[in-house]
Amino acid sequence: MLPYQFRLTSPRDIGTILKRGMVVKGGYFSLYWRKNNLPHSRFGFIFSRKEIKKATERNLLKRRVSEITKELVGGSQGGYDVLFIFSHNTTKLSFQELREYVHTILQKIKIVK
Repeated sequence: MLPYQFRLTSPRDIGTILKRGMVVKGGYFSLYWRKNNLPHSRFGFIFSRKEIKKATERNLLKRRVSEITKELVGGSQGGYDVLFIFSHNTTKLSFQELREYVHTILQKIKIVK
């Protein structure tokens, strides 16, 4: 599980990112990010019941993405709030494919080295 200090938990923070943040939309998820004034980055995840119907699929995806971001936290540049909004296509990816896709996107927007 991702340590608490690296999680986006406040609905206010999430709303701010959605309204004022930058966005990259892909086939598997939309990624919103915004600078924060903290020495570390924080990550949030949204798994909609409309997009991913089965709870087992949402839970599996939550565990996978949490593990991937936990690995990336050490190499991330501080000071970003990052929000992932996942689509139903994401459930088709294997763990390795999802890891590579997330890492590639975060490198492109220069949050991860």
